[in-house]
Parts: sequence; structure tokens; C-alpha cells
Amino acid sequence: MAGRKRKTPKWVDGKPSFDDMPVHYQVEQAMLAERLLAGLEEGRLTLNEPRQHAAARTALRALLAAEHAEHERPVAEWVDAQLNAASRTKLLGALRQERFRASRGIRQVALKPSEFQQLQILRERAEQRRRAPLSAPDRAMLRELGAILPPHLTEVVSVPLYSHTVPAGQPAPADDDIEDLIDLNDYLMPRRDASFLVRVKGESMVDAGIRDGDLLVVDRSRPPVDGKIVVAALDGELTVKRLSTRHGRVQLLPANPAFAPIDIDEGCELMIWGVVRNVIHSL
Repeated sequence: MAGRKRKTPKWVDGKPSFDDMPVHYQVEQAMLAERLLAGLEEGRLTLNEPRQHAAARTALRALLAAEHAEHERPVAEWVDAQLNAASRTKLLGALRQERFRASRGIRQVALKPSEFQQLQILRERAEQRRRAPLSAPDRAMLRELGAILPPHLTEVVSVPLYSHTVPAGQPAPADDDIEDLIDLNDYLMPRRDASFLVRVKGESMVDAGIRDGDLLVVDRSRPPVDGKIVVAALDGELTVKRLSTRHGRVQLLPANPAFAPIDIDEGCELMIWGVVRNVIHSL
């Protein structure tokens, strides 16, 4: 199976349980097959062997027509064997977001870009008013997307803050006058219960001081207004960009001229997870 070990479900009370398996093993297999066929025909999904699209569609239709045992997930196994890594990641991310929305009773509707923008902003503002610590579903979703969730720290990590600034030119005499003690937890992450970390991959935000390998402290308690740098799940993958809600449209803007802005319309799966509060990088 193309380098992937065959997955088998656990048995609970005499029935197969797929709860601990990837999301494409949990969904209804006929629906998954229909989705895959549409994605291949529209060119949104690609295979490990791109020249085998016709044969792949034939195989999927055969799986769709056949009867399978309760513990079998042949379409999910087909995904693991045939889809390339990028398409598989995109598919699983979209499935996870759909399950997440369904668990919260969020319905997906087709909207014009301006309507989509207004709904997104109103929803985010409404959530900000009642947003408390990250819920268990939120934390599970963020872990699946690759975020780093801080533990509920109780120990204060304090370091002295000296009253003198440090000149970048000529050296100045050291001073023993301590102005204050800073708790690094509170300084970097004042809302730990509503914050998480992500590690940056790529160079699209270098002009904003965000480099490849940096850690971002993301705060869900801050409203994602125009001009803020946000971390969002776009089509199932986390990305960091500057949010723009001007001129009647929503965009995610890079801070590097080598990258193009991302236009958000009704065809995009977008969820804004929070606003970047601090950037941590090593020298």
C-alpha cells in the first residue's frame, strides 16, 4: 500500500470502532468515494501516478458499487495508497473542518464574497465576546493542524529587568539597578488559557519580522481586525498572513513580494484561529 501500513480498527462490544483512526476512515465511504471522483475530475486532487487518473476513477467506481464488510474501509485505504501527500493533507484537513463545523452546528452556505466577509467578521466578533479558554475540541483540532499547545503553567518564571536600556552602539557600564521582575509566561503569553504556539515554515512573512523556524504566540482573545497578522486554517492547513478586509473583500496578505495575496471567497475553507501576539526566534 505505497509505504503505508494497513490500518485496522479496534473492536468495541463486538463492533469495529474507527474513533482512533484518521478522519477519512471515520466518514461514510460512499460519500468519500463520490468526493474523490469529483476532485479527480475537476483536477483538485492528484495521484502518486498522475497518468493513472482514468484507471483510478474506474477503481473508485468499482469500490463504490461493491459491498464491503463492516470493518473494511477500502476507499480510505485507496486514499492512503493513491493520493499524493499534498492532496491527502488537503482532503483530510477539509474533512476535519467539516466534522468540526458539524459538531458545533455550523452550516455551510454559499455566499457572495461581500456577504462571506461580513459573516466571517460578525462571527469572529461574537465569539470574541464570549471566548474563554480553548475548549477540548479546539485543542484537539489545533493539535491535528500542527499547533503547539502550552501546558497550564503554574510556576512563575521571572527574570530581572534592569532600569537601563542597552545601547547598540558604544558599550555602557553595567548597572545593578533592577527596575522590575518579569514573568516570561505573562510577558509572552498573557492569555495562556486562550493561546497556542505555531512554528513558521517558509519565507512569506519575512518583511513583517517573521522568519522560517520562528515560534509564534497566537492569542484567540484578540479580535482579528483588518491589518492584524493572523493564524488561519485555510483548506485544512495552518497559515500565517496579514488579514485584509478592505474594498469589499477578504484577503490574506504575505509580507514578501515574492508571494501573491490569497483571495478568500465562498469556495475557500477558512477559519481564523487567532492573532499573532509575539514572535520568538533564535539568533
